[in-house]
Amino acid sequence: MDRLGILLIQLLAGGVILFFFIRALRIALSTYAWKQTLGAVGVTDIDEFRGRIRVKGKQLAYIYQVGDKDFVSNRIYAPIPDNLFVYTIYFNDKEFIQNNYTHGQIVKVFFNPKNPHQACLKQGGTKYILIELSIWITLYILIFALFN
Repeated sequence: MDRLGILLIQLLAGGVILFFFIRALRIALSTYAWKQTLGAVGVTDIDEFRGRIRVKGKQLAYIYQVGDKDFVSNRIYAPIPDNLFVYTIYFNDKEFIQNNYTHGQIVKVFFNPKNPHQACLKQGGTKYILIELSIWITLYILIFALFN
């Protein structure tokens, strides 16, 4: 592959990382304007594969109601899905869930009034987005250092 091709791939990969970072940051900041309701927590043990990564720990989910409709979510912070490294490291930990949530506990749920399927237990999450971004940037630099 010629130098121009490698440069285009690097720019495209960097653009994708930047796009997802900005998207997650916008979601994190928007949670401060979301409406609030009450929900009930459910906690269960998990031992499953997500892609090639084995995930063992506690799985948290919660049910909440908006209007007459019930919704279920497992997001602690809205922009951090459970397939990211940060989620697996910080939020799937047995101690984290045991120290913060119990089965049947009533909690505040923040939901997007324009899309009630989008919800979280904690507003914000920029710290975890920055951690995830630093992981991806490190991988980006290491992978493309091999091409040079």
